[in-house]
Amino acid sequence: MKQYFSILFLLSINFVFPQSVYELNLGAKNNQIILELINQSDRLSVNNIQVTLKNIPNTLYIHSDFKECISLQPLEKKEVVLIFDVNQTISHSDTDSLVLLVVSSEGILFEKTFNFKYKLPEEFALQQNYPNPFNPITRIQYQLPAKTRLSLKVYDILGKEIITLVDEVQDAGFYEIDFNASEFSSGIYFSRLETDSFMKTIKMSLVK
Repeated sequence: MKQYFSILFLLSINFVFPQSVYELNLGAKNNQIILELINQSDRLSVNNIQVTLKNIPNTLYIHSDFKECISLQPLEKKEVVLIFDVNQTISHSDTDSLVLLVVSSEGILFEKTFNFKYKLPEEFALQQNYPNPFNPITRIQYQLPAKTRLSLKVYDILGKEIITLVDEVQDAGFYEIDFNASEFSSGIYFSRLETDSFMKTIKMSLVK
């Protein structure tokens, strides 16, 4: 028995209007792809429909679970919502693809590919560590607008360097690194990010 239904895609990603490649902000939360399934038959039901994903890039964290089968009564429509976050620490601007499939026992009924490009930072920045105060591990985040050589070092209250966290060339992007102070005593420490054109220091409190 032939099944009649149509599929309408509505895309909403940070209120971006439809385009061939969707630009995502790094670290963006609760992005949505809304899939509307419509049974256009006025007398036949549609059963055992599933929405699945393939080629999920590791830059996206998918919240939704599509294991449940969907049934549509005559002229009924249902929405399936895909919710996802974007990795904060992507260090490239390549395009990723997410493939969404609508399948049944008869096979693939519909396939849609969404292409994403990530918006890279526009300026250098060093964020306040979190948590702060901390014991003994804290996370430091920073961003680079272009490929550059940088150093990220930690100093004690006397200005003595105690550890180098990063000392290398890195691509443009958002980064994070953990500082483990288990070998150091309680007190005030300073983390300094330095490039050829930028320098910033943050104050960190270790409380044991």
